[in-house]
Amino acid sequence: MSVVKDIDTSCKRSAVTRTDKRLARLEAEIEALKPSLAERLDNLEAASEGRDNTPKSRIGKLFAWIGDEGPKLIVAVVLLVMGYWIKDSVDLAIKRQQLQLDSTKQMQSQLEIMADEKSTKEQIERAAMLISAYGQVAIIPMLNEMGQKSALRPIAAERGLGFIALSDPEDLCRTLSRKRAPNTEQCARRNV
Repeated sequence: MSVVKDIDTSCKRSAVTRTDKRLARLEAEIEALKPSLAERLDNLEAASEGRDNTPKSRIGKLFAWIGDEGPKLIVAVVLLVMGYWIKDSVDLAIKRQQLQLDSTKQMQSQLEIMADEKSTKEQIERAAMLISAYGQVAIIPMLNEMGQKSALRPIAAERGLGFIALSDPEDLCRTLSRKRAPNTEQCARRNV
């Protein structure tokens, strides 16, 4: 039995020594890699410190100075410009509608004078002249007055349209061509 014990002990020692040898060999390989990785990293850091990474152009310098916030700044500026443009166009449309509403309210009294049967020829012509001073917004009411069966109102409205033709011929001709009124001769001559 002692021989068996000796063999068993010697097998265990050889297994331990083989395992120890493998472990020692692996540790030696890892240690051999460690300095090479550290050296490589040190070499890369040294190489990057030696380089001049500053951009040459002004735009490059600006972007380097702005850094990661540059795209955000550009988007903010674009949104600001678009917002201002949209706000401005909406404000313009609102003001145009307010002007048309105010003009309609102010023309109402003059249209009432033209519609009054007691009004004289001078009063009707004066009302037509005052209405024609409103320009583009007065075209439709004047065309409406031209269709009335009164003896004085269509004549005064035609004179008012004549005054509008002097100040705003493009809008008058555009409206008349849509309405296809018989008075489009002047517009046809202007467009030729």
